Amino acid sequence: DAQSPKDVGGRDLVAELAAKQNEDGSFSSLINQQAWAVIALDTAGGSYDIGKAMEVILTKQKADGGFGLFGDTADPDITGEVLMAIAPHKDIAGVSAVVNKAIECLKKVQLSNGGFASWGQEAPESAAAVIRGLLACGEKNITSGDWQQEKGNMIDALFSFQLEDGSFVHATSQTKYNGMATEQALQAVADMVNAGITYTVKTGQRHTGDEAAEATVRVRVEGLTESLADKTVTVTEGTALDALKAAVGEQNVVAPDDFITSILDESGKQISGEISTSWMYYVIRDGSIEQGAFSEGAGDYNVRDEDQVIFYNGAMDSTWAPKTFFPVVSIDPQSPLVGQDITMTIKAMKYDWMAGLVELTAEELESIGEYTVMVGDKQYNSQNGKVTFTAAEAGSLPYIITNKNETGYPDVVTYKGSINVIAGSKDKDDKDVITPSDDPKPGDPQDVNGTDQGQHDKTGGTDQQDKDMKNGSNPKTGDNNTLFFLATAVLLGAGALIVIVRRKVLT
Repeated sequence: DAQSPKDVGGRDLVAELAAKQNEDGSFSSLINQQAWAVIALDTAGGSYDIGKAMEVILTKQKADGGFGLFGDTADPDITGEVLMAIAPHKDIAGVSAVVNKAIECLKKVQLSNGGFASWGQEAPESAAAVIRGLLACGEKNITSGDWQQEKGNMIDALFSFQLEDGSFVHATSQTKYNGMATEQALQAVADMVNAGITYTVKTGQRHTGDEAAEATVRVRVEGLTESLADKTVTVTEGTALDALKAAVGEQNVVAPDDFITSILDESGKQISGEISTSWMYYVIRDGSIEQGAFSEGAGDYNVRDEDQVIFYNGAMDSTWAPKTFFPVVSIDPQSPLVGQDITMTIKAMKYDWMAGLVELTAEELESIGEYTVMVGDKQYNSQNGKVTFTAAEAGSLPYIITNKNETGYPDVVTYKGSINVIAGSKDKDDKDVITPSDDPKPGDPQDVNGTDQGQHDKTGGTDQQDKDMKNGSNPKTGDNNTLFFLATAVLLGAGALIVIVRRKVLT
């Protein structure tokens, strides 16, 4: 039986949520929390300053007409949620115009199959949010006209993520039930039924997943001040989280509902009032950062053979803007000879949920400064992101790049790689002279992207390079979600099952 949100163990959650409204009308600085607070109070019949709450939301509209957590462009998930919040209040000046502009924005970002992409990847949650937002605005013709695209519409796109058992996955690479995707898809279906929409879903589209494959991957765990693990493991039909557990031991990973809070006894940390750290991850695939991993939790993302998965305790500010960045490294020449000058160029990047990997701002570049680079047993400090050195011997030359600050968190994720130095020299005309016996053969390792398969973990000791580095050197889970929890309780008590989207790098 539904329980009244106005009497939950003697607490009136509706009044508590309403009391969180600030004088300027805001419940939170984040647009999604503002929207869900409004939805919850409207559903439960709460009393709050609706006019001021609308003003806060309207001022956060992007130039393209939509809404988003970050950046200058719209996110379809957030835009759909905002439409759900403001649609009942079209009688307030300015709301109707904002609604119309947001709907036009969604038409422009709709994919050719009728779906929507959030954070760079199509997902059923995105289609569900848009469907619910449009229906809240009275837009029922969602399978025809401008909403019918070349390869389908938003209903077709939603059901393309359905499994044979009726549940939904978050991404087409997945083969197992995803709770959040299924819940939000059902909410959208319920809204369509209540709106009187009838539609025959295309058959033959249900997702069956790829054939189960065995993958050998390298897993690195980078803590706040030291490398905690570096191990190669093999998993079958495994996720990034499965690979982590195989690498460090399942007993050394705390991940309630696949939400990673601790690895090898290290947890997130509150650095200051504005900055906190939490466990995140990213993937290097085929020598490049795999951007699709950013929109999936570690428990959902399926790894492939030869992937490198890096879990790191990284920092974000109170708006979820990253403070720990990703290193991109290039080596010139890629196949150096013994005694030849080698130039390493290090570039820090960040991930923007709409634009993908982007360069840092001038202010961010200034804040991270230069890098410490260990090449073999020698330490170098970069200048303008560059380090030049020579190799005295042929073979694999390992290197480690770090960039930490005195506050207690990494500015850039620690990077490990190796260079294959070829036996040979330069002749008097500066031409390469390669020793025949050491001529590289096809398939010989030449890694400039950190995919060397070394093993180094906290329980097995540290190698000399890491010891030297410690002596000489300088993927948000910790947010306060009280507002979300109150909103959820209010909605559940009112008989409306609304799942608050808590999208983080690790879920």
